[in-house]
Amino acid sequence: MEIRHKKNLEDCKCAKCVKDNLLKRVLYTVEGYEVKNLSFKPHDSIITGLVKCPIIGNDEVHGGYVSCVWNTHGHAIKLSKGREDLKINIPNR
Repeated sequence: MEIRHKKNLEDCKCAKCVKDNLLKRVLYTVEGYEVKNLSFKPHDSIITGLVKCPIIGNDEVHGGYVSCVWNTHGHAIKLSKGREDLKINIPNR
């Protein structure tokens, strides 16, 4: 089933658009690392994006950004599990 979005995505009320609009306001992790390209995946209930990680990031490759996956509470999961420095604060509406 295809989701039909309104022309102005800020006015769309589907779960993905609402969550993506909230994620646009997230610019840093709790430790101050930059994040970008955050996107909510509704089928898996996860957030994906890039984080500039000083530990495993290499400035010569992708500018030091590495891929990361968060749960809907903002905690890093998968390969970055247990890294509290990669936690993101997701704003409420």
